[in-house]
Amino acid sequence: MTRWIAALLAGICLMECGGSPPPLVAARRRQAAALQVTPPLQLARETFPWSGSGPHRNLFAFPDPPKAKPRIVEMVALQPQPVIVAQQPSTPAPAPFPYRYIGSFGPRNAPLAAFARDGEVINVRVGERIDDRCTLRRLDASGADVVCDR
Repeated sequence: MTRWIAALLAGICLMECGGSPPPLVAARRRQAAALQVTPPLQLARETFPWSGSGPHRNLFAFPDPPKAKPRIVEMVALQPQPVIVAQQPSTPAPAPFPYRYIGSFGPRNAPLAAFARDGEVINVRVGERIDDRCTLRRLDASGADVVCDR
């Protein structure tokens, strides 16, 4: 540590007395002189029409949109095409089932369904015909399925 202090004092004495500075100090001075000689870097500043007349850009000023040139388009009138509708062969709607389901009764292995029409009540088992044009296909707790011939 004493050597360091001695070297420091010797460097100060040499600088004050007009002697040559130590090599490290001389190198630092040369670097500082080189930095002072180099001109500062100048950046080219672009100017935009919306940037305003100052160094600060106005963020709320926008350029005018380019003017649209009118285009002339020739319009061709389209004639409507006739629509041809094919006639579907009309099939007569099946007549509604004339009976109303009242309920079911009887044993589980051979239940009977009860239907009523104009005060008349008929009882039918699964597979039997009703009025010679409808057949009872299914009978369970949710209801009865009847299929009619056309």
